[in-house]
This record gives sequence, C-alpha cells and structure tokens, in this order.
Amino acid sequence: MPTKQTRRSLSVSGALYDRLKEHCEESSTSMSATAEEVLREHFGMEPRDPKLARPSTTFKKDPKVTPIEPHRRRKLIERAMERTANVYTF
Repeated sequence: MPTKQTRRSLSVSGALYDRLKEHCEESSTSMSATAEEVLREHFGMEPRDPKLARPSTTFKKDPKVTPIEPHRRRKLIERAMERTANVYTF
C-alpha cells in the first residue's frame, strides 16, 4: 500500500534553478536537501534529522567540469542576480 506523500514541488525562476544546481554540483549535495535547509533556516525551523535524509546519488565522484573564465563567470553571476533580485520576497 502506498505511503502518504510528504514531498511537494516548488517552482523557481530558471536563473535561480541554475545557480542552485551549480552550487549543489560543486558541493555534491542534493537540490532538495539544500533548498529545504535554506528555507528551514529562513523560517526559524529546526534542521531536519540527518538520519531521515537520503544521500545524493545524482553526482559523479569526479565530474569533468570545464572551468569558466573569471570575467565570463562574473558576468553570468551578475546577470543571474539581476534576474532573481526581485523574484521572491519573504
């Protein structure tokens, strides 16, 4: 028999999604766990019990990443920040 659904979805802008994905790939964490951690902290909630969390299986141990030139990376980050600056207010 199926268990009760405890997860819900959330829509975010493409720019925010890309930044979150990049961060999670660099730190080898899941996007869901990172989003939940940040939101729990923002709303003053207790951290989730780590025993309940599943390890991330999405990322390879040694991903082949092509570095972005510093000046291009800076422009990409600035553009993403401009697009997400006024998207969400709490």
